[in-house]
Amino acid sequence: SQLNVKKVSLVSVSDFRNNQSKVSADGIVESVSQVDLKSQISAPISVVNVSVVDSVSVGQTIAVLQNADIKAQLDQARAGLQLAQGQYSSTGASLESARKNSLETLRSSYLTADEIINIKIAQSLYESTGGSPTLSSFISDRKLSESIRDKYLSLKSSFTDWKASIDSLTINSKNSEVEAVISLSQTNLNKINSLLDDISLSLNDAVKGIKDPGTYAIFASWQSMVNEARSSANTANKSLTSTESGLSSSVAQTSSAQAIVRNLEAQFAKTVIT
Repeated sequence: SQLNVKKVSLVSVSDFRNNQSKVSADGIVESVSQVDLKSQISAPISVVNVSVVDSVSVGQTIAVLQNADIKAQLDQARAGLQLAQGQYSSTGASLESARKNSLETLRSSYLTADEIINIKIAQSLYESTGGSPTLSSFISDRKLSESIRDKYLSLKSSFTDWKASIDSLTINSKNSEVEAVISLSQTNLNKINSLLDDISLSLNDAVKGIKDPGTYAIFASWQSMVNEARSSANTANKSLTSTESGLSSSVAQTSSAQAIVRNLEAQFAKTVIT
């Protein structure tokens, strides 16, 4: 049988370069690089905006997945956010109103503390009026006496910075700044209660040896002062806790609604393939 022999002719390099000769061959053409087009979520395709062999540019929308359910959730979340932002306004308790209330409560708590330390306790402990005795003169326990004086002087020295912190706040201050001053005020009020506890203890010790009715009446007035001061300090502290809770609540509800909206917006964006 005759062999099937293919003829081969030689082509010079110069002829090939000058396009005077051609070489034919079968093969598969491939691109230098390949890109897999896929979405970040799984859903049926709703719209395709391009066709095969179309040129596309960066950022161009190629296809859109079915997203009606996510769109409905997003609309609902945005409505919830508007409700959270507006419900305080409808009840007179907007975020601005909550801050204003916080500032008023802070100023009131400061005035309460100032009256307790610089008027009631100062006059009872150390400032004799009309020849009346001072409480400090009846305290025989040296350690307790020093503790009372140290706490008293420490509180008096804190009033300047305390007032400056409150005066620096406005309704435009950040919630974190308001909350920091609320915390400072609560700390100082707790210190006042600690001082009142020491004073009450000293009264209980000193009154045991008192037999004169007039002096006993003075001690009774001091004890009454302590009880009233403690009640005022506790009331101020509770008011601060309440206003802090109101401030945090208004922010928390709005922040939560904002987080839900941002999450759904991110999911919605994933249904658009670019």
